[in-house]
Amino acid sequence: MDTRLKTSPDPRVSSLLSVRGLSKSFDGVRAAEGLTFDVQPGVTTALIGPNGSGKTTLFNLLTGVLRPDSGSILLRHNSSTHELTRLPAHRIASLGIARTFQNIRLFPQISVLDNLLLGTPYERGDGFWSGLLQTGAMRSGERRNTAKAMALLDKVGMADKAGELAMNLSHGQRRLVELARALATDADLYLLDEPTAGVFPETRQIIMNIIRELDAQNKAVLFIEHNMDVVMGMSERIIVLDHGVKIADGKPEEVANDAKVVEAYLGRRRVRAAG
Repeated sequence: MDTRLKTSPDPRVSSLLSVRGLSKSFDGVRAAEGLTFDVQPGVTTALIGPNGSGKTTLFNLLTGVLRPDSGSILLRHNSSTHELTRLPAHRIASLGIARTFQNIRLFPQISVLDNLLLGTPYERGDGFWSGLLQTGAMRSGERRNTAKAMALLDKVGMADKAGELAMNLSHGQRRLVELARALATDADLYLLDEPTAGVFPETRQIIMNIIRELDAQNKAVLFIEHNMDVVMGMSERIIVLDHGVKIADGKPEEVANDAKVVEAYLGRRRVRAAG
């Protein structure tokens, strides 16, 4: 199958990411149905919905882990528009999308620093032969990336753990390292899957501050979150899914008062209470 990038200048596209009619089913069960939305640079958007509403499935579709049954995903990168729906995950990541996971995915048996270096891009020319021959350019790139990785670890308060094996970190520390690794990619769009889940308030504040910094740098952030205090405190926009369908999309105060959103959450709570 041809997975070459399809690129074309498209000055009409102002959004960083444009999703149109995205659908995906598993054995007849819809996980995403006709999803359409845009993500703009410099906007922090929360993606919420009851368990099983399709949030992580959407992330998997956007990052190439899954392929949609129908619909399109367009990403603006370097003044060109790229169709993502048939590209493998590593090609999508190279176009400026970084992701963290609900279930943290660090390499447990290597150091914290090495985990970050895996996400730090090398300059053009620092390729296979440069690495094999240990050229001056490659050594310079390694020094540059190590300094960058250490600066990011310092940003998340983990510089003193640089030499520690990732498997020895606490849950909250692993969250911070995974976020730092995402930052190391210098992406334009960050997809964060429950970034504050299960962490102490101090760690939650660090993560929230970093998201605010990304917003100020004109980066786009789309994050899944169940903590509504975080959602309401961090997002400029909220998209709500239920059974794979978008049922609301707007400013936090608009979504909070939307009858469909209230029913999606409170209706299920009543069902659980009755059961």
